[in-house]
Amino acid sequence: MSRTEPPNQHKTPASEQRFGDGIPRYWVNNNPVITCFYNALSTVIPEGERFFISSVRRVLDQVDNPQLQQQVRTFISQESRHRAGHDALNELIREQGYPLQSSENCIKRLQLLAERFFTARQQLAATLALEHYSAMMSDLFLRESRLSQDMYPAVRDFLIRHSIEEVEHKAVAFDVYQAVYGGYPARILQMLMITLFFIPNVALIQCRYLWHDRQLFNLRAWCGAVHYFWFRPGWFRRMIPGWLSYFRPGFHPWQHDNRDLLQHWQKKIDS
Repeated sequence: MSRTEPPNQHKTPASEQRFGDGIPRYWVNNNPVITCFYNALSTVIPEGERFFISSVRRVLDQVDNPQLQQQVRTFISQESRHRAGHDALNELIREQGYPLQSSENCIKRLQLLAERFFTARQQLAATLALEHYSAMMSDLFLRESRLSQDMYPAVRDFLIRHSIEEVEHKAVAFDVYQAVYGGYPARILQMLMITLFFIPNVALIQCRYLWHDRQLFNLRAWCGAVHYFWFRPGWFRRMIPGWLSYFRPGFHPWQHDNRDLLQHWQKKIDS
């Protein structure tokens, strides 16, 4: 198997995701800043998944490779499942009283603008960039147990399954782009645009939730979050080399070969 060849995609059980009562408000490390970051990510994910599916499906008829066509179908199935799972998590966030609807509406407006003014090629290139972010975050989430050790178990288990599938299909949109369009400048431009818009929007939603909880100026929680994200385990800091690697002209997602990590987790959840 070559370094750019994807693994067989794992079939996780298709079940409706639910999050019951008893989940604490600050379900990550009992820290409002860290929890509101995860809540903000979950807020944007359902619309993001819809955008991914739409951008790939739009050009599927231009893909000649039967194996890649099957990978796209699995990609769509997995992303649909992720969307449903985050809809369930977002319902919990809504029940906890956060201003989720206004944040969702803002994300929907941004998506509609992208679909109106971006070409099909640009939309697919934006999907590549966002999928690269998802793959980097998922890889570290699976690799570094300290990221999830103090999470509420039901949410942690859902995020682990989500991360496994994100790593499995991390190259599908990339391979579709290469097969249908190709081209380095468009790929890089969309990564820069996504970085400039995606991260600030997640941060804005996070701060909106913290303001709602009167935790925006909780210095102790912010210190804990800075330590968590930038020092130990250092999720954001450790993503920087992966982000930079995307700018290599010959980049491919499976050049970072983490199939051993996938096999470890697939065996663990099947046991």
